[in-house]
Amino acid sequence: MMILSHEAVFTVDGVRCAVVTTRPEALMPAVPVVEEAVSAAEVRVAYWQRMGIASLAKARLAERIVARLRALLPGGFMVRIGDELATAGERPDGGWQLLSAAA
Repeated sequence: MMILSHEAVFTVDGVRCAVVTTRPEALMPAVPVVEEAVSAAEVRVAYWQRMGIASLAKARLAERIVARLRALLPGGFMVRIGDELATAGERPDGGWQLLSAAA
């Protein structure tokens, strides 16, 4: 997997997150925001997995994270948790470019 200068991939509390921003200078400040959001999440993905609705939990968590990033930092953000994506803020020229896992 190629990591770009404006992309971070990390795991917090067992949840793997990818964050991409339109402004590379916003990436480092974004990491603690995401870590805090995942750690403080009211709904733990592991709990939802046991209930068989993990996709809903991941989507909701991605939405919460991207909204918080947009409120605190300049630019646009895309957050990916598993197969769930959320975006907020400005879009890059040509829109968000998504690569398949095989790419």
